[in-house]
Amino acid sequence: MSSILTWSTYVIVFGALGVLALRDRAKAGQAVKVAVKSFIGIFPSMLAIVGLIGLLIGVVPPEVISRYLGQGAGWWATVTAALIGALLYIPSLVGFPLAASLLRAGASICASFRGVTDFCR
Repeated sequence: MSSILTWSTYVIVFGALGVLALRDRAKAGQAVKVAVKSFIGIFPSMLAIVGLIGLLIGVVPPEVISRYLGQGAGWWATVTAALIGALLYIPSLVGFPLAASLLRAGASICASFRGVTDFCR
């Protein structure tokens, strides 16, 4: 399912860029330059955040995540996720996959998405 969504997004984006290029080559070139510049600006921080999250999920056992952010932790799981999320500054592009990883590691739905709403800026 996700590959269909991914490929359809690519088709829509590159199709729109192709239509723009046919209508006005200068604007299309300018749009590509802005996109590349934006990507280069965000890439180092995104790479660092993804690496850090990967290390944390690899180092912290799922039992610990489940104990502090799981169903058994009660409302403290939501508070803990909110506090952690408030301290971190993560782009939403990284935040939602992080929430999915936390869910797979045993965190509750409420705690996972509370963290996302706090750390996605």
